[in-house]
Order: sequence, then C-alpha cells, then structure tokens
Amino acid sequence: RVGYTKMLLGVEAYFIEHKSRNSLLFQPTDSAAEDFMKSHVEPTIRDVPALLELAPWFGRKHRDNTLTL
Repeated sequence: RVGYTKMLLGVEAYFIEHKSRNSLLFQPTDSAAEDFMKSHVEPTIRDVPALLELAPWFGRKHRDNTLTL
C-alpha cells in the first residue's frame, strides 16, 4: 500500500472540481467496480464538501442515481 488509490482519487476530484471534466475509472469486474465505489469513491464524495456540492443527488434515492453501469 503506497497511497496510489488516494492519489488517483485526488487527481480525479481535482479535474471534476477545478477543470469541470467528466471522469471514468475502470475496474476489471463489475463486483470490483461496486466494491471500489462503496469503499473509495462514495466516501470521497461524502467527505469532500466541494464534491458534495457538485453531487446533489448523493445519498438520495432516484432512478438515475447510480454510480456504476
């Protein structure tokens, strides 16, 4: 563990917040993608106020509220 995942999420958050860019991260399997979303991306959105402002749907139930495809 060298912090690569946190660094990658920091870069993605920077591009989303400051550069207004879309972001896409790939995982090898659907279950790995779901695990990554639950353990890394969702806590990042929840804990970073600037990202939470950009995600008003976060934490609400809605048919379009899905972070994995």
